[in-house]
Amino acid sequence: MKLGDYVDDKNYFYIMHLSYGSGTDEDRREYWEFGRDSNLIGLDRLGVEMDWNDKTEDEKKAFFFEDRTWHRQFEMFCNQMTKGDLVIVMAGLDSILGIGRVSRTDYYYCPKFKGDRIFFDHVRNMRWIKVWDYDDKNRPKLAEPLMIFSDTLRRITDKSEFWGILTNTEI
Repeated sequence: MKLGDYVDDKNYFYIMHLSYGSGTDEDRREYWEFGRDSNLIGLDRLGVEMDWNDKTEDEKKAFFFEDRTWHRQFEMFCNQMTKGDLVIVMAGLDSILGIGRVSRTDYYYCPKFKGDRIFFDHVRNMRWIKVWDYDDKNRPKLAEPLMIFSDTLRRITDKSEFWGILTNTEI
């Protein structure tokens, strides 16, 4: 079976990069295991220590001018993703940790997770289709690494340079 078999008629899906700033490999493993076991994906960033949608338009505009990439990612995560959207969680640039669908329309802010250093503070609920252990050497590998994927979150459409690489990956 190929990853493309999970893509529905929307002709898009999301990829999330498993990157935890300057965290260690052990941090990444623990965060992945918490997200997988709790049916969550998450995002956080300095400067966004509140519900994204509670920010005023002026605050969002200021954040946009400060960091356009993160502004775009928060808009995708909090306002564009919706129930049923397919999300692929990547480990690095060339392997897959999980495939799932967003299971609620809304996202929520949970500062306790970040305060307790167990997960991100902006989260979405997931229904996992397939997951692999962080240390699983047999998890799916892409035919070629996504060398210019440096964001945490990206929407992939059938026009994307990554579409063929991802949809043709054997699961």
